Amino acid sequence: MKPTITVEQSPKAGDRDDFSVRVVGPGDTDYSFRLSMTRTVLTVWQAPSEQSAVELANTLTYSHGTAKPFPAEGFWFDSYNSADTVKETENAILNRGWMEFVHPSARTSLGAELFSALNELDAAFLAREGSPFLKSLDILFEPSQALEDVETEASDHAHFIYRVCILSGVIDRFDFDAGGSLNGLEQWLTNAFGAEQAERLVQSFRMVKWLRKQYPIHESFAVNDDGERERRAEIVAAEQYFELGTNHGENWHKVLARFTDEVRALTVEIAGGAPNQESV
Repeated sequence: MKPTITVEQSPKAGDRDDFSVRVVGPGDTDYSFRLSMTRTVLTVWQAPSEQSAVELANTLTYSHGTAKPFPAEGFWFDSYNSADTVKETENAILNRGWMEFVHPSARTSLGAELFSALNELDAAFLAREGSPFLKSLDILFEPSQALEDVETEASDHAHFIYRVCILSGVIDRFDFDAGGSLNGLEQWLTNAFGAEQAERLVQSFRMVKWLRKQYPIHESFAVNDDGERERRAEIVAAEQYFELGTNHGENWHKVLARFTDEVRALTVEIAGGAPNQESV
């Protein structure tokens, strides 16, 4: 006996189409999962969104089976992890397995921990303030590609800075526009928890911004009052903050771990603190 699969489109969120999939039967089986497709991959496929969701849901159910629940975070399709057509993407699911299409936040890795932490922060802020913490990250990058980039070792300085730029881009998507995303967040935190706590909670984010201010993105040096070239003070301060050394791979792990820890600390503060009318 085959399961009954129903697909229902969810309210619009970000630059993607989300669907709720329900799988009922055989027997007492009754599972639900989310299926998301970015607008970019839908443009590549040139196929109707709902029809694509139905076809993918059927293939995912066949590949995964109904002996156990589906991943709670659901499945994700973008132009990086998918083929050029829906049919070819279905073939990829059947040939490579459904695990490659699980939502990035569901995977067990340091990079996935970041995505999961960002999702939890967004949910905590939405529960407290009634609005999301983050503007859509779908505009910034294809999450499947970003996850792979974040998890890949930084083999040299340029690859290290490239990964720092990913984190910097995430900061730019903080939905606080007053004075810029980071300054806006600090002002909101100051209103909600006080200046000292606000400064502590944004320190890693600010240091990522400072770390970015070097070659090959910006100039690594400045000219001092004596007309001599010296490394920019922000870069030196950020390297000291993250305790960076000469190994670029280790340096990246330090920055990513510290950044993720700060996201979690911010989530705890937002979830635990009482709503402050001045912050709204």
